[in-house]
Amino acid sequence: MKRFLVLLTAVLLLTLLLLWPVLYDNPESRKPNTVSLIEDSLKIQKIESPKAKQVHVDSVIASQAEITQVSFLTKENDELTYMDVYRMKRLYWLCKDAIYAASQDENYNPVVRFETMAAHLIKDQPTWPTNKQVQAIQRHAIKCDALMSQVNAIDLPQLDQNNNGFSLYIDPQEKINRLLSLMQPDSIKAKNIADVLKLVDIWNQHYLKVLELSKGDETHNASEIEVIKAQIQALRNQQQELSEQINNDPEASSQYALTWQEINQLEGKVIELKLIDPEARNTAITTFEIFNSQLFEKLRSADPDVFFEAQMALEKNTHSGNIRFGYKPYKDIGKGQLKMPFIEYVSPGDVIKNIAGLNDNQLFGLVINYATQLYHCELGADCGPESQWIGNYCISVTSYMNPVSCDLDLPTFYQQHLLSENQWHDVQNTLAIIRGVYVQ
Repeated sequence: MKRFLVLLTAVLLLTLLLLWPVLYDNPESRKPNTVSLIEDSLKIQKIESPKAKQVHVDSVIASQAEITQVSFLTKENDELTYMDVYRMKRLYWLCKDAIYAASQDENYNPVVRFETMAAHLIKDQPTWPTNKQVQAIQRHAIKCDALMSQVNAIDLPQLDQNNNGFSLYIDPQEKINRLLSLMQPDSIKAKNIADVLKLVDIWNQHYLKVLELSKGDETHNASEIEVIKAQIQALRNQQQELSEQINNDPEASSQYALTWQEINQLEGKVIELKLIDPEARNTAITTFEIFNSQLFEKLRSADPDVFFEAQMALEKNTHSGNIRFGYKPYKDIGKGQLKMPFIEYVSPGDVIKNIAGLNDNQLFGLVINYATQLYHCELGADCGPESQWIGNYCISVTSYMNPVSCDLDLPTFYQQHLLSENQWHDVQNTLAIIRGVYVQ
């Protein structure tokens, strides 16, 4: 009897050990760099979708009954929440290239386009694109096609017609932004994002005001400036003629270069003749600093989306492809264009760089970009295999492209495949500084 009880106990313990990962697979216990922990985050679900055929993807994927889709892309427009539309806004940034390519070619094939764009990289890597890359490219194309279908279905009648009743074309990105402005935040997270987006708009208005007052006024020397501008235009006309002769006349190339020098000198004279109103400019900077401080405070948010919007604005990052974060040498804002460059502006990258004490702008630009992305991961942004960050290395055609990334989370890929031990150490040191500056 005792032997039987011992055997039964052993069997039960073995069964429990085998079932433990299934019974206790608690999402909250997973690493934050693989699954977004943020309220209202993207939820992935398997659904049957006819939209796969619209992007002409490879038949192996397109014929599957189920494809991976993001939940908000399956909703009717009258069911969309503020966060749904915000996610559409963020996704459109990543989809602009694919959407444009699909609009230009009715037989658009995302894999073929990738292979064409990456030909210079693939020639040395005959196994690229790998199966995982192909699947990631196709999932992205399907997702972008679904997004565009949803955007096209958005009805904004009060904005879509002119006075004559004719429909007006609205850029998809503008359409999403307008819809978002009409939505009411329905959660604390949504309200926090709405607040930072509103502040970003105000911040930009005052930023541009400072730049405008930094250009200088031409009124007092208008006639002299007009003569110089006419000389500049004549040189540009000469450049046009020289550009047509460069292939046949060796001297045309050197003459073309000389015209650039003359143009630069003349433009410098125009800037010298402009006048600045120091009092008005200083007043504008003082007002700007009020909102600048408020936006910097948003960087202390524990929400990765709030941090993202504040960081993007403060670093003037408007590129819609591979989003980079961190340091740019802002001390020459407007140099060569403004009478007084906006040297007073201090960016988040400037702050971190001064604390780090690094003088190499190129090195620091790389280090802080990686560190800032990892800080997003720590805040709870999705940094897993399906995330935007991994997409930068899995399916974006860059010199850093690496198919190994396609099924890894960002920190693992950076530490084990992209960065050297010394680089990883530098990134971790910079990440520690970021934490110290922003964590409340």
